[in-house]
Amino acid sequence: TAPHKLTRRGHTDWSFEQPLFIDGPYLDQNNTDTTLSTNSTDGRQVTVTASAVTGINDGGGFGSSDIGRLIRLSAASTSAPNWGWGLIIGSTGTTTVTVDVKRDFPSTNATTEWRLGSWSDETGWPGVGAFHQQRLVLARSTDQPQTKWYSQTGDFENMAPDSASSSEWDGTVESDDALTYTISSDDVEDIEWMTAGTTLQVGTRNAEWSVASDGADITPTDILVSRHTQHGSARVQPVRVGHATLFLQRAKRRVRELAFNFEADGLVANDLSRLAPHHCRGHHGDGLPAGTGFDCLGDQK
Repeated sequence: TAPHKLTRRGHTDWSFEQPLFIDGPYLDQNNTDTTLSTNSTDGRQVTVTASAVTGINDGGGFGSSDIGRLIRLSAASTSAPNWGWGLIIGSTGTTTVTVDVKRDFPSTNATTEWRLGSWSDETGWPGVGAFHQQRLVLARSTDQPQTKWYSQTGDFENMAPDSASSSEWDGTVESDDALTYTISSDDVEDIEWMTAGTTLQVGTRNAEWSVASDGADITPTDILVSRHTQHGSARVQPVRVGHATLFLQRAKRRVRELAFNFEADGLVANDLSRLAPHHCRGHHGDGLPAGTGFDCLGDQK
């Protein structure tokens, strides 16, 4: 399901709506010979035509699941990048889509310089969110379960990966621009939760991580993601208590306290349920088979 925003404008004036993220985030730029061309550089219901399905949805081409997805095009063979973008509102075939242009495309000519939005019904939508250092951070889509997307600083719905100069995008990456980061690991690391404190803490399927920087703030060129412990997390939002984070281990049978330890010079995750493990498992003689019972949420296993 696409992210939604709950807004309160008054005691009885509330809204719950899907925001239109500005110019991103996107998948990596096309690296195939497939070109995209348009019948107009601006306006509504502009037709975008692909020369082939290669590079589009793993070779399957466009489809109805791309409706609501962003698309970005640049003019080929130009001295400086000049990106335009729009929102896909319809699909009329595997090589054609209809687009509402949000920022003018630089040309109607066929170009290999294009990018498709990271989020859609085709690729999945982010399922985890947090606010950190004046950025909205979203993570874990179906196709990119180990990826985090950061908005521009102080502009939560702006995911543009570069900055504008007068009427053109100059391609310059500035410190407050949006960024995308994928956790590299030798294990499957689906992101299960994030919580912000002095650093952004991230719980994945097999480990617990922190996101920091060498400078004062995270930027597109200054971000450090480090693995601290390897207990694994359940898909349950943790609770922050003081400087510690309480989270459920992957099997939901242990409550752990993630906190900084001076001796380890990093985060450790002590088992808070060690003295009372019966609270998160079936009692002896309850008639349930081994390995069953109740987890720390009260859900029957």
